[in-house]
This record gives sequence, C-alpha cells and structure tokens, in this order.
Amino acid sequence: MLTEALAALAGAGGTAVVQAAGTDAWGAFRDRLAAFFGRSGERSARTTLERLDRTAGELTTGSTDGPADDELRDRLRDRWQNRIADLLEDLDDTEREAAAEELRAAVSLVDRHIGDARGAHVAGDRGLAAGTVTAHAEQGSIAGGVVNIDGGVTLGNPSRPDSPRD
Repeated sequence: MLTEALAALAGAGGTAVVQAAGTDAWGAFRDRLAAFFGRSGERSARTTLERLDRTAGELTTGSTDGPADDELRDRLRDRWQNRIADLLEDLDDTEREAAAEELRAAVSLVDRHIGDARGAHVAGDRGLAAGTVTAHAEQGSIAGGVVNIDGGVTLGNPSRPDSPRD
C-alpha cells in the first residue's frame, strides 16, 4: 500500500501524461517517464514508449473537446496513474524514493511548461510563485509578510500600535 503522498504523486503522474500529450513538453516528459518505467529493464522502457505514443495518439487525433474527450482523458489519466502506482508499490523503500524523485522531476517539467504556456507565474524546483499577494489591515493595524531568498517565510500579527486611532 502506498503512502498518501506517493498515491498523490502517482495521480500527478497520470495527469501529467494527459496534459503533456501534444505539447512541446511531450518529448522530454515521454523520455523521462520511459526511464522511470525502464528501471526494470530495456524492454520495459520500450514498452512504455509504445504505450505513451499510443496514449498521445488517442489524445491528439480527432479531438473535439466534448464530453467524450473528457471521458477519454479521465480514462487515460487513471490508467497511467494505476501503472505508476503499481510500479512504486513493487519497489523496495530505497528504490521507491529514487523513483519518486525521478517522477517528481518529470511532473515538474510538465507543470512548468503548462504554467508557461498559460502565462502563469512559474517557479523552479523548490520554488514559490505568486501573482498578486494582498495584505489587508483595518482599524489602524498593520498586515504583512516576508519571503526570504533562503526560503524562510514569516507571517504573523505585528505588534500593537502605541496609540489607537479613531
């Protein structure tokens, strides 16, 4: 049985397959996912490449963005999620952690590409990206937060002002 975090990672992997198909990120993602599955041998990597190509073909041919397409995307996402989860379950703890890191990197590649394509704010590995951050204070109070380059974030209630304002 996978931990909740690894099950979520498998879900993110399945979603990334569906999101990346037909985009500029597909080639690099496809190769990384084949390497992820190829840890059990060259034949497994080849089989994965063939499956990924079939998946991409199904997703990119005759798309009408209708309910049938949503069902197809959901079905393919679930299929890849299950494949990824099965592989992770079959590994020992050390192999599982290394595989999870590989999968995180592959998913991150797709997340960055999809975010860039949508004009979203995108951060690199271990990054934080934000569009607009608003701090609101009322009745003479102060609101704020600090994000430090070293990764520290400070949020909290500021000290009370010396004299109340009316």
